[in-house]
Amino acid sequence: PYEDALSGTPNVTVDGAGSVLNVIANARCVVQLNCSTAVEAVMLDKLPLSPDFISTPHLRAHSPLPNQASRQCLSEEELIAILADLEAEEG
Repeated sequence: PYEDALSGTPNVTVDGAGSVLNVIANARCVVQLNCSTAVEAVMLDKLPLSPDFISTPHLRAHSPLPNQASRQCLSEEELIAILADLEAEEG
C-alpha cells in the first residue's frame, strides 16, 4: 500500500528489504507513528518526529515509548515547518 500511495513522490523510496538501521543512519530525521524506529533514531543521533495529529488514544497507550522519544508534531503544519528547517532542529 505504501508503494501505491507514494509512487511518483519526489525524494521518497519505499524499500522493505534489509535493515532499517542503515536507512536511519543515513537519514536526517525519522518520521514515525508509534513505532520503535523512534528509539533507534535516538540511538543513532537522528531526530525522531511523531505526527501525533494522526494518532489515536489507543495507539498512544499501546506503545508509549516511541512518543516519549520523539518530538511531537501536533499539526500537519508543524510537521511541515520542522521538515522545512531541519538545520534549526539539529542545532
